Amino acid sequence: ALRAAAPAPMGMVVDAQATGLSLADAVMASAGGWWLVGPDEQVRAGLLLPPQGLPGPLMTVTAADRDVSVDRVPSSDSWGDGPVWRVEVRWGRNATRLSEGQIFGSVSGAIRDRLMREWPEPAVAEDPAVKVAWPEAGVLSVQTQLADVADAQALAARLLSLHGTWRRRLSITLPQRLYLTTASLGGRVDVVRPERGANGPMVVTALTREPGRQILRVWG
Repeated sequence: ALRAAAPAPMGMVVDAQATGLSLADAVMASAGGWWLVGPDEQVRAGLLLPPQGLPGPLMTVTAADRDVSVDRVPSSDSWGDGPVWRVEVRWGRNATRLSEGQIFGSVSGAIRDRLMREWPEPAVAEDPAVKVAWPEAGVLSVQTQLADVADAQALAARLLSLHGTWRRRLSITLPQRLYLTTASLGGRVDVVRPERGANGPMVVTALTREPGRQILRVWG
């Protein structure tokens, strides 16, 4: 399913410093997706999608659920808690740059420039209206293994649609009666807790279990 949803070709140079984790991170960043190892030690992966487009919900959390705690989680994103107004996607990495003296004189200027640069110009998607509404809106820069500019442009547009609006990150602690299975990762949970800035669908991004309780991380 993931291959069908993200069929763009990639190119990757694997050096001695590469690990399985770093390669998985690079591939999923190029697809605009996520991956993790669940509590059952199974690897799961998927595309990061807006919660409004997901089926469900798996459950709905409201103020009536007195044994469920909901807490805000600070963003770990480089641009902070707000939205982004511009996305830049790096693509087509040239891992073996050449110097001027290594290129035949008959090679055209455009090709010569490409051979001497590690990256071509990034694919860009932007929405100046976000910057007007939120002057501190940031810029998201993503380094990918994508081989084609059209695929990079499509990823930039998708990431802007995801991050170009205000998102919340919450930690939800569930009692045993409400435990979700690890198959719920990437699924939808509706959270109606306006005092926590949440009043609608959110995506389950992490799930951990502790004695007598389960902790969800949700985004949306």
